[in-house]
Amino acid sequence: MLENILAYAYWTPQHILGLVLTIIISATLFHASLEDIRRRDIGSIHVVVLYILACFYIVITGNLGLHTTYVFLFAFILFMVISICSRGQFGIGDSLVIGALALYFHSFLAFQNFLYALGIISIPWGIYWIIRYRQNNSLAGVIHGFKRTIPIEQVRMGDVLFSDNFMHGLEQKDIDRLRHEGQVTVTVKSPFPFVPCLFFAFLLTLLL
Repeated sequence: MLENILAYAYWTPQHILGLVLTIIISATLFHASLEDIRRRDIGSIHVVVLYILACFYIVITGNLGLHTTYVFLFAFILFMVISICSRGQFGIGDSLVIGALALYFHSFLAFQNFLYALGIISIPWGIYWIIRYRQNNSLAGVIHGFKRTIPIEQVRMGDVLFSDNFMHGLEQKDIDRLRHEGQVTVTVKSPFPFVPCLFFAFLLTLLL
């Protein structure tokens, strides 16, 4: 896919701009990955920027059509259902990012290649985080949903309440509210950051 982009880039300003947008999308995904690792949450600005860039890309490269809508709806609905069924272990933010990438790939074949790459990368990535989590938690904690109960003093911004199925990272005002309510301990989720998988799968798909 990247070879096609580069080949066209030497011929028309249209495809040069497409290449530039691809680079910016990659940079946005990289920054979102860092945020996900640090806070287990990505800012809404990342999602908005990705959708704007993806829309620009499909318009500029002439790939805007009914098939693009089908690919987007398929990916968005599928991963939103996965997000709901996983009780927040797979965040809605992840689903929104995948929806933006579905717009970028715009065809079922290209998006299928992305899913293959995502599967390849997710396996070792998930194993790494399970091992890392297991080192500091009981096996029961891993089995029962990557949760841990911690004193309110140890709650940090970005932690996600175990009862929250929408992966809303706690902000300072939320922590202050919990303390004001007299909470002594809080049960939080410990999901592994998934956006980095999307970033590496995106790059791998471009290289296929």
